[in-house]
Amino acid sequence: MGAASGLPAVTGDVYVEYQEGRKASARISGKIPDAFSGEVVRLYAQQFPYASAPAAAGSTTLQPAGGTASYTFSVTPTLATRYRVELFRDSAATTPLGRSAVSTIYVVDGGTGNLVQTCNRPDCTLTYTWTTVVPAQALPAEMAKQSYLYFGINFSTSGTPAPPTSIQLGAGDPVIVSTQRISADEFKRVVTYTFQVNDDGFNAGTAWCTKDTEAQDGMGLPSPHSCGDATLPYPNGYLG
Repeated sequence: MGAASGLPAVTGDVYVEYQEGRKASARISGKIPDAFSGEVVRLYAQQFPYASAPAAAGSTTLQPAGGTASYTFSVTPTLATRYRVELFRDSAATTPLGRSAVSTIYVVDGGTGNLVQTCNRPDCTLTYTWTTVVPAQALPAEMAKQSYLYFGINFSTSGTPAPPTSIQLGAGDPVIVSTQRISADEFKRVVTYTFQVNDDGFNAGTAWCTKDTEAQDGMGLPSPHSCGDATLPYPNGYLG
């Protein structure tokens, strides 16, 4: 059994984005050699915090071609979820002929961002508004997390320069203006960066992240990925 989503795996971990359309779904698929027509593959799911027994999440009856049968299930987890498949002789059977290893699909927050740039030279301000969408049960923990804010800038005496290749934690005089819950599974955070540009052209880069806490609330990936580092490459990959 294998798992995949429309997003590239990070350090081998497969993940989806909560409520982000096609990005919110993943596929569980595999092949069974020496299969017989009428055998049944059943999918089982166990959602974070993994306290309940795995629950049935789908089934398919095999129609092998040349002795090998393929199966695919589409899943849309809302918190980190463990999946496995079991093979049965037929639809009435209750004892599996075999079972797969467990594969976990992780879930990261969704949402949108908006940028407003205001320049009254020599000073400029970037105002970012992030609307973050997470499952309601994870919202209090996600909303309370420390934010790590990054900024970098390149200047040019003529035209617009290339973007920076790195950004620094705490640069750009970042200020968290507000953090506000706007629905059961949504909150908004407003951040400003202020910097001097004089008469130069400029190109700025920013990033905002919180550290993943998958073991505590079922959101994010299970290991750290650069969020909180003093310097990040720009553009950057997954942060958590």
